Amino acid sequence: MSFSELGREFALGLGAALFGANLWVLLRPVVARPRDGRAVPRPTSTRKVVRNMIIGAGVAGWALIAWLRT
Repeated sequence: MSFSELGREFALGLGAALFGANLWVLLRPVVARPRDGRAVPRPTSTRKVVRNMIIGAGVAGWALIAWLRT
């Protein structure tokens, strides 16, 4: 396994993690039930969450395309 292949796989994992974590932050108030009766808070800035999702999807997409081309 070469360093370039390892770097592409790392970028794919990092991008997918960034996308998935921000998707969970966005969906958590809908999915999670409050334990003590209080509502689960929404993210303070939805624009930042969506921006990070786009960055994560872009990095993961680039890494996946680069990985599949080799």
